[in-house]
Amino acid sequence: MTKSPLAPLALAAVLLVPAALVSCGSELSADEQHAAGAQVWEVYCRECHSEGGIGTRISPSALASYRSAGALLDYTRLAMPYGMNGVLTDDEYAAVVAFLLHEHGLLPLETALDPAAAANIPLEE
Repeated sequence: MTKSPLAPLALAAVLLVPAALVSCGSELSADEQHAAGAQVWEVYCRECHSEGGIGTRISPSALASYRSAGALLDYTRLAMPYGMNGVLTDDEYAAVVAFLLHEHGLLPLETALDPAAAANIPLEE
C-alpha cells in the first residue's frame, strides 16, 4: 500500500481545525456555515482541487453534474478528503458543500444547507 505524500499534511490539518468548527452543531446561520465551510475547504480541499492539484477542479458544471445537493453531499462524505474519507463531521461535510455551492452560484448565499433536505435541492447551472 502506497502512502500518500499528503498524509503528513492531512494529519496536521486534522489537528489544526478549530474545535469550535467540529462541535458547531447544525443550527448555524448561512453566514456561519459558509465561514465554517471556507475553513474546511482551506484545510482539507484546496490543495488538491486548485491549480496543479491532483483532484478535479471545482466548477459550477462539475458540481451540477451531481444533480442535487444531497447527491453531492453523499459523494463528498464517501470519498473526501482523498485517502481520508470520513474524517470530517457531518456538519463539516455540510459546511464545505454549502460553501462550494455558494461560491459557484448554485445555492443562494442566504441559504444554509440542511443535510436532511439536501436531496430536494436541485443543482443546475
